[in-house]
This record gives sequence, structure tokens and C-alpha cells, in this order.
Amino acid sequence: MIVLEREGRLLLLSQLDHATLAGRFAAAWGNDGFQAPAPSESVVLAASRHDEGWREWDAEFRFDATRRAPLYFLDVDIRDYVSLYSRGIARIAELDPYAGLLASLHGTGNLCGRWGTQPGIRLRAYDEATWPPLIEAYVLEQEALQARLKLRILSLRANDRRSDFERRLWSNYELLQAWDRLSLFLCRSDPRRREAAELGAVPRSIDDSDRVPLVVQAEGGGLATVTPWPFAPDRLEASIPVRRIPDRPYLSPEDVHAEVRFAPHEELRWTLAKGDRS
Repeated sequence: MIVLEREGRLLLLSQLDHATLAGRFAAAWGNDGFQAPAPSESVVLAASRHDEGWREWDAEFRFDATRRAPLYFLDVDIRDYVSLYSRGIARIAELDPYAGLLASLHGTGNLCGRWGTQPGIRLRAYDEATWPPLIEAYVLEQEALQARLKLRILSLRANDRRSDFERRLWSNYELLQAWDRLSLFLCRSDPRRREAAELGAVPRSIDDSDRVPLVVQAEGGGLATVTPWPFAPDRLEASIPVRRIPDRPYLSPEDVHAEVRFAPHEELRWTLAKGDRS
């Protein structure tokens, strides 16, 4: 759950809705300056459900007893993190091995500096003494799964060069990181205010190493520009479901559920357009 403090209210946005928005960016990606991802359906599935493991947690509105509030995703314990991500990755891999492979790279990259492409997430309770062995075990487990998925995709008699497959896979992974960060920016930003963020360097083609830095700028009034413009349509409309509840100390999970039950359904609305230098 993404939990934001804004004007005396808590805004609650689910990880699944954030991922759905990332999937919209994946589906719309590609124009004269940027190649669309391939295999398209698998990549869009991975982007749309890369946070699948949070499904049950978000539905339950997990409670943070220390902060006396709904649990923010960056406050999760590492043991819970690796468990829920492993569960979500397994579900996606059953649907589509390539999508599962990308989701696994994302789930491990979050804890490993996004594999050198961008800063990874930093869970707030990080403990230098106890967490690294747990992260290492999780990464090794996931890399064993990745090897099995690659063999399932390529088979024992691969028709394509393994080096081409790996290059395209990592290009798709880098695109997924940009879609993830763009979606998080829109989910966590106030549409009325101005701010900007770098989304990292993204490949123009999944077959070569030419990369260009991508920047998003919130202009106010629900408008955000992306430079350079990587999407097929000239503009994109985005809406993100949100619940608003009072920003107060909560006594229990049931207390949170009582507020959420009667909170009206709202949306954060954005229009994405070309930046001046696109």
C-alpha cells in the first residue's frame, strides 16, 4: 500500500493499481524514437502485475502498530518482502514464463540497486547486520527460478543466440524500471504542484545499447510532461484509484477498516504530454 499524508488526510493507493498504470505505459510505449518492447504481451503482463505479491496485503490494509496507521510499503519487514514477492512472481511465471522472468528480475533488483540502472528501493527498517544474508538467500533462490524459466523459454535446442535473448531481456528490464518509477511518481505526487524526477536512462531499442535519460515534470493542474516523449499517442490520460481517510492515530486494523469502508472512491487524474525538448 502507498500511504500519503496530505492536508490532514491519508491517501491510500494500492500497489496493484500502481502496477496497472505501469502496464498502461508499457502498452503505449514506442514511436519513431523508441522501439516497442518485445515480446509485447509478456512484457505488458509483467509491467501490469510486477507487484502481484502485494494483492492480499493491500486487500487487508495491513496495520503498522508503531506508526498507528496503515502499513506503508517501504515499512515492510524484509522477511515479509521476500515472501510476498516470491509468491507474486510464482503466480506470474505460471501464466507466462517470460513475464515471470521479468517480474523476478524486478523483485530482486529492488533490493540490489535495480541492478545498477537506478537507485533501488530502501526499506526503512534496513539492518546492516541481519538483512544481507536474507536478501542473498532470496536473490539466489530467484536466480535459480530465472534459470529454469530461461530453459523453459529457450528449450534445450535454442534457435536464437543466447546473447541476443539476454540483451533484449535486460533492455525490457530497464524499460520496466522506467515504467515503475513513472507510475510511482504520478501516484505519490500532488497533481496541483510542480516537481520533477529523473526516471533513469532507457534504451531506444531492445537490440542495442543506445540509451537516453528520461525526465518527468509535473506542471501543475494535473499535467505532467515526459522528455523525450517515448509513447505512441501524443497524450496519455491516467487515473489512479485512491481512498482518503482521516490522518489520525489508529487503534487497530479494525479501526482502519472502519474508516476505509465508508471512504468514498476517488481518483488522481493526470494528463501526460510531450515535454518542450521532445
